[in-house]
Amino acid sequence: MKTWKGMVKLESWVTLLHGEPASMLLNLVARSWNAAAL
Repeated sequence: MKTWKGMVKLESWVTLLHGEPASMLLNLVARSWNAAAL
């Protein structure tokens, strides 16, 4: 269930990318992923 919910969240991000500056959002996502990795 957690994985499925994660996929839905990812879908929301993809939908959001169509209406927002993709580079800015991708940069933010990459930064949060890097922070989580540390």
